[in-house]
Amino acid sequence: MRNSQMRREVVAQALDYGVIPFKHAGGSKSLPLRLTLQVMRADKLARHQRLCELIEQTIAEAIEQGEDCEFEGYCWAIRPQSVWAELLGVSVDAITDLIKEPPIRRSYTQVEGKKAVLLRVGDAAPLTERELANIMKARFRKATGRDPSAEGWAMLRGLASSWPEGAQIDIFQTVLDDWPAFKARVAMKINDMIENGEPAHHAWHKYPSISVILRFHELAVELYIMKLQEKGKKPPPSIVALAPSLWLHLNGA
Repeated sequence: MRNSQMRREVVAQALDYGVIPFKHAGGSKSLPLRLTLQVMRADKLARHQRLCELIEQTIAEAIEQGEDCEFEGYCWAIRPQSVWAELLGVSVDAITDLIKEPPIRRSYTQVEGKKAVLLRVGDAAPLTERELANIMKARFRKATGRDPSAEGWAMLRGLASSWPEGAQIDIFQTVLDDWPAFKARVAMKINDMIENGEPAHHAWHKYPSISVILRFHELAVELYIMKLQEKGKKPPPSIVALAPSLWLHLNGA
């Protein structure tokens, strides 16, 4: 009885503080998806709350002292994780675990050549071009076994800004998954360019080429749309907005 009461109290504290202590658990084919209660331990909850207070205090002090703490539209508390661990009196691993819990938001940067974690408390923000580029970088490495060059990473940021919002990662993955189909579209486009007297030439690539994807980024969108239509799936609103009539059949129109 005492454990049940303590459990309810911890849940209430978590909800009051904005931590959602519920998480979906996988079900089976014969049973509906069930909801499993995942409660943050009382001691962890206390450390999490203290860390949130330290984050907001650090940001306030930085602003008061005129320090530059703005990054991608938000003010952040910038410290190495080892310093956060020291301030909170816990291990670095504990900090890594705590900063995964909302409402803490995190990012990373370099401070004097060392990796530093950026923390803030608040709502989640849309992925930035830098974050999208990093995700695409990881997808490229997984698909090719190679890391993009610094120039290639900059091109990935260009793709993140060029492609419709909310679909960038899926478009990039579509190209990686079916590079021959994308290259076939590129080849047809290059033929048209050559016929029209435009400077262009065919080239063979052993691996997916980020520079080619960037130059013909509109063809990547076309391939993505074709794949969605084949599967009967509706894309994000930004893709639908390009040609709404293509998706009317999915609305029963």
